[in-house]
Amino acid sequence: VRDVYQGLKEKHCVWTDKPIVHDFAVDHVIPFVLWKNNDLWNLLPTLPAVNNEKRDRLPTQRALRFGKDRIVAYWNNVQQRHTQRFNREAEAFCGGLDLGNWENRLFSGLAEAVEITAVQRGVGRWEPENTAVFVAIPARPIASPVLYPMAQGRAMFMTDAGQAKVKHGPTRPTDPIGHACAECDYASIADRAFQEYLPVVAALAAGEPFDGFEIGDLDWARQCPWVGVPQTLAREKRFVIKVVGDSMAPVLKTGDMVVFEYHRSPRMDNQVVIANLTAFGLESSGRTCGAVKRLTQDAEAWIFRSDNLAYQDIRVEKAECQYPILGIMVAVLKPEGA
Repeated sequence: VRDVYQGLKEKHCVWTDKPIVHDFAVDHVIPFVLWKNNDLWNLLPTLPAVNNEKRDRLPTQRALRFGKDRIVAYWNNVQQRHTQRFNREAEAFCGGLDLGNWENRLFSGLAEAVEITAVQRGVGRWEPENTAVFVAIPARPIASPVLYPMAQGRAMFMTDAGQAKVKHGPTRPTDPIGHACAECDYASIADRAFQEYLPVVAALAAGEPFDGFEIGDLDWARQCPWVGVPQTLAREKRFVIKVVGDSMAPVLKTGDMVVFEYHRSPRMDNQVVIANLTAFGLESSGRTCGAVKRLTQDAEAWIFRSDNLAYQDIRVEKAECQYPILGIMVAVLKPEGA
């Protein structure tokens, strides 16, 4: 890969966009010490000083977005020179590639892998200075007010069998699906993890999106607090989040404990999901952006909606990321004794 980059007449540091005039370093986007990975897509040219500064840290999502055009351009150069190897490694990494849009698929997979690794391994993040100046967060379109089913007196929630059920009457289900007990640490419930207890992985709703986790990795989940849930709700790949905003009110209120199941692909229209917003280059901005949303779609875009009509829709192009979600809502827990 060094020979490929050495042969380019002109090249720029992938992370800073500064021209490389003389020597350059080949950086592992996901550090070798973490993945032991020398796949061609993971190796990109940088200035030696920048490579030394980054060291074994992972790039932030902002750094990845800032470098996306250069990353894709370098991938194309390497792919042209080492087609079979590059395609084989990229397909193994992404689980298959669409030849008509492989660059976006591979970039989305890289961005997601960086987030998962950062969370699971507790790795520090890095970005070059002034990245914030260069990267503009895409503007969110202003949507007309929309009435959603939950605001029309119909409450939708998931049954234990994972099927959608609609109730007429109050906009918030009045009968709890399960009760949650007080939080405890993993050591005290280790033999009942994912059988009677689930990890509380984050506080979500109108707060900072929590992107890139993969529930089911017990080595990571044992670091979380755990709560007791009905056995019908406890299973692997399920987890609990705590609602901290009002974007999904009145269905989900601040302080609610909600069970989600890890999924990356939608199962049905209008489900309540955890939006994979960071993969789309969207970040939290006060009250206007939350990770728990109701998902629908049209031919070109995923549309994340809030049940609280004070919030705007978030519309993101499907080409930006194949996997728009990180989880599907299963049940709202009611505090023990309530």
